[in-house]
Amino acid sequence: MKKIDRRAIWSRLASMLKPTSPHEVAIVVVMALCIVLGKWLDVASIKKRGSIIDTIKHIKDSDNPGMSLIFRKATAFLVLRTLSSLFIESKVVLFSIITNRIVEDITSRILYLAIHASHACEIKPTSLNRIVERGNKKICKVLTKILTVAVPAFFNLVLLLREVYRMFGLRYLLPILFTISIYAVYTFVTLRIRSWYKERINYADNSVSKKIHECVSNMDLVKTCCCEQAEVDSLQEIIRAMWTLKLSDKGCVAIINFGQRILFTILFVYSVLKGTPDAFSGTMTIGDLATLFSFVFSIDLSMWTLGVIARDMGFWLIDCEDLLILHDHLERMARQSPASSLATGFPCPSLSSPKSQAPPAIEFEGVSFGYPNAPPILRNLSFKIARGERVGIIGRPGSGKSSILRLIPMLHSYTGSIRVNGLELRNTSPAALRASIACILQDMPFFDETVFHNISYGLPATSLQKILEASRSAGLGPLLVRRGLHSAMKMLSGGEVQMVSIARCLLQNKPLMLLDEVTSRLDASGERAIFDLLMGLPGKTVVMVFHDLWMAEHMDRIILMDAGRIVESGSHGELMELRGEYWRMKTGLGNFKPAAGDPLQSRHAPLDAGCRDL
Repeated sequence: MKKIDRRAIWSRLASMLKPTSPHEVAIVVVMALCIVLGKWLDVASIKKRGSIIDTIKHIKDSDNPGMSLIFRKATAFLVLRTLSSLFIESKVVLFSIITNRIVEDITSRILYLAIHASHACEIKPTSLNRIVERGNKKICKVLTKILTVAVPAFFNLVLLLREVYRMFGLRYLLPILFTISIYAVYTFVTLRIRSWYKERINYADNSVSKKIHECVSNMDLVKTCCCEQAEVDSLQEIIRAMWTLKLSDKGCVAIINFGQRILFTILFVYSVLKGTPDAFSGTMTIGDLATLFSFVFSIDLSMWTLGVIARDMGFWLIDCEDLLILHDHLERMARQSPASSLATGFPCPSLSSPKSQAPPAIEFEGVSFGYPNAPPILRNLSFKIARGERVGIIGRPGSGKSSILRLIPMLHSYTGSIRVNGLELRNTSPAALRASIACILQDMPFFDETVFHNISYGLPATSLQKILEASRSAGLGPLLVRRGLHSAMKMLSGGEVQMVSIARCLLQNKPLMLLDEVTSRLDASGERAIFDLLMGLPGKTVVMVFHDLWMAEHMDRIILMDAGRIVESGSHGELMELRGEYWRMKTGLGNFKPAAGDPLQSRHAPLDAGCRDL
């Protein structure tokens, strides 16, 4: 994935701040007023504090109580500080409205792109989740700190320098400006060193999350292979490496903080040594000297605030960059999706219109497919499936059976031509096409919700009666009696999970059914019952992948795949008469010979290149 330079990151972050409504425009205007008024009142309160000190000294020297004057000035100071705090804190609350909108936009956009780019995205879900979580937090933090902390601090710094020059002249302003310059250069140099650690800490953090997720997800495998301690040792090794990096980073932060504090400590000592003789000589009053000290402390605080933001900004921008890189990567992958350039106004092929001279329901012509940076899975594939035909696809693992089923609902990009009722898939509406297809794909996942949610997913308006009927037809009757529709999916066995997918398929009642190993987790009697049920559905075009060859006898046609190509095609009787590969598989009188050039004989495909057809 391509890196993004800092200027582009700042440009994109700034574009997120563009108001999207008159309401947000009003918020920005009010925020600006809060910043200006809050900092102006803060500086005024510092000057008022010096005035109070001068008044106290004057009253002491003149032996005049004058408490009413002190009371008025103290009240004025209280009002100035209260209003300053009110305006300063209000801006944070106002800006949170905009940051909430930004997070919502980014998260929903990433999810949308991830869904459409999942066919080609090599990022693991755990890493994606960590990148989005960290990126959202840091984008909010960057924008919030810049607009509600850094900008007010810089504005406050300008006001303070102006007042120092106006009240005390260049004799005091130039040392302050010199200290600020040294402070900025020192912070910049040390932060360049610190940024090196952040990238490696992020990588180690992702590795820890990935390791924990994989161990928990494959807990049974870890236990049965007696690898508990090995996994713990591996995790500890990663954590130790991460903590070594974090310790070095903490040391870098300590050096930054130490240098910043020393610089302004020296400045304050200089102000004391320079200002005390002036106060004794009468060049300035004690109140002016106290005001000077307050200005130095306020400048120190403003620079410290800007320094802390600059210190952490490199870390925050790395997380922001990771999220923006992820967004761009997903966007590129989504553009490669077969559905990315389609408009919803395109016609959708009707899978059930009864035309006597209608073209084949599904037609592959010269279709090839493969995952990015991996050898092809399907190679120049051509075949036709007529409307209402029941077609079984069989073959060795990795031969491309499941990939055929995934191409029909436009889940992957491909070369060649795939037509449904004569219309090229690239020229059809993916949403309308998928609305005519019921899919049970290989190892189809489920939501960690209730059985009811998973069966009715995508069909929110379906009545409870229809859901119950579909559930019973799929063999979930005993489950309904024991636990009901609102039982958790994680409590189900593998066979029951598969029955939930079958129930959803029956509930959808679509004219085209794509079924991949739909009964692989059922027992013999359940497998036969479900197969008979699916084969008995009227008016359906069925494309089914299976490994139990007894099912092939009930299919209108069988397609035998190997190495991404069709080896044989025909009905059970025709293929048995042919006495070829299918006959050898069926009778067990010979071994299934891999096709020439089978990539599985000479290479191992990457395990993380996507959903493999294994």
